[in-house]
Amino acid sequence: MVLGILLVYIIRENNDPAPDPENSYVQQCIACAPLTGAKFAADAQTVHIIILSCVEGKLSAKWITKLKAEKNGQLDYKALFDHYEGTGKHTRRIAQAKKIRDSIYYKSEKSFPFSSFLNRLQTMFNVYEKEEEPWLESAKTQFFYSRVQHPQLKETVKALEAKEVIDGAVSFTVATKILSANVSKLPKYKGNANMNGDDDRCKTSATKTKGLNKDILNDKGDINTGHIPNWRQLPQLDRDIVNAERARPQGKW
Repeated sequence: MVLGILLVYIIRENNDPAPDPENSYVQQCIACAPLTGAKFAADAQTVHIIILSCVEGKLSAKWITKLKAEKNGQLDYKALFDHYEGTGKHTRRIAQAKKIRDSIYYKSEKSFPFSSFLNRLQTMFNVYEKEEEPWLESAKTQFFYSRVQHPQLKETVKALEAKEVIDGAVSFTVATKILSANVSKLPKYKGNANMNGDDDRCKTSATKTKGLNKDILNDKGDINTGHIPNWRQLPQLDRDIVNAERARPQGKW
């Protein structure tokens, strides 16, 4: 330490900090140490050597290769920070989200399970949210509809889209819950069996409405599209599920 201050001053985030009387003497020295001059250059070279020893033989070394001639630990640290925590990280994460956006579809359980499809969608939305580019709820729902391409779910998607025109937007959470309930009704395919939508292949199962409120189910375990005595006491989510089922053309998925 040529300047006599902890070397962490070389990589401090704020190059022109305002005085803070609550800081300790050491913190004030670190915050106010000059980042120019011969002593700074000597300390910056020391930090450069430390960083080189830490990244030697690692993938991270390539991000400071072009800076070796500068022998400046401040520049080395900034390059690494930008890649792993700053603008570089943002760019990589957005690229990851865009890759999901451009390639994700649900066509069948065999090719890509619906649960995995939903998890990938949520991962994408979470990335955009974290990188301060959040999707509107309506945009999430419309994108979700556009990527559900299973032939036996087209009528369900159309019913949900029609409901939005009449009753207003359906939230992404509600839409995924409704589609999840109907995916469980789909037959299990083996090999390259053709999905022809025959009614005898769409028999309901005891698990198709698993997780739904029992108050909206009939004696057979299906969603009740008839009279529900405690309708007014049901949560809005349950009412939306029932309304979507009522709007669906009967016998078609």
